[in-house]
Amino acid sequence: AEDGIRDKLVTGVQTCALPISRFNPGYNGIYRFDSLSDYLGRSPALYQQFAGEGNVNTHKNQIALYLQDEWRLGAGFTISPGFRYEMAYLPDYQPATVPANRFPLATEIPNDLEMYGPRLGMAWDMFQNAKTVLRGAAGVFYAPPYITLWEQAIVSNGGNPELSSSVNLNGAAAIRNAFQSQGINLTTAALNNLPVFSKTQLESLSPLDGRVNNGTVFFFDPNFKLPRSLQFRVALEQEFARGITASFDYTQIGVQRIDRVRNLNLQPPTKEDRKSTRLNSSH
Repeated sequence: AEDGIRDKLVTGVQTCALPISRFNPGYNGIYRFDSLSDYLGRSPALYQQFAGEGNVNTHKNQIALYLQDEWRLGAGFTISPGFRYEMAYLPDYQPATVPANRFPLATEIPNDLEMYGPRLGMAWDMFQNAKTVLRGAAGVFYAPPYITLWEQAIVSNGGNPELSSSVNLNGAAAIRNAFQSQGINLTTAALNNLPVFSKTQLESLSPLDGRVNNGTVFFFDPNFKLPRSLQFRVALEQEFARGITASFDYTQIGVQRIDRVRNLNLQPPTKEDRKSTRLNSSH
């Protein structure tokens, strides 16, 4: 291509439809024994069992439009401006089977339809001999959805105990009585094959509207946006011999809106929270 004119123009559309499915984790129970004698005597202090289906059948759709150009400006200098626009249609909560138990802020999982990504790249063949090249690039980028967060919020928002919930029993007497009510004698059970409840037994033992997954619910901030980063890179490349090239490269990445799990039960930090008690005051 001649200097000062466009070298190539690239446009395109990208789409991604990703199905999301979470496998049934099963109904294996967890016993906690506080001593060897309690274990041998089948006297657990705590029993916990997952009581949901654990299945999430949904999908997410992403669409991107992009445009990239390249111009040779002379003296070995080339610039490559570009722009990318992305939209993410994210999976939403399923209809609540127990609406009264759904966390009040779990209203919807918002789509992110405002992802604008300008980009600019440059290359300078400093001596116009293809041996010493200075390169630079900068742009705005967006991270793809982290699917585990969506699965967790969809199944564990409190309103769908049939998807994810648990039955928790405390105290040896309460645990034995619960098994006895289902026709299971815990005191004579084999230690290498302690019993667990079937799905039908769990529903009889603990109705759906009385369950919350370990007393914990998850939900998405109604103003959630996907992570965004501003990236900058500059590199100097030098060819010393055929097939032998050295380069110096600097990259800087600044990320905003990093997705994270926040515990709303925690109070805002105070000065006292920054103080710690040392086991040894000399260290």
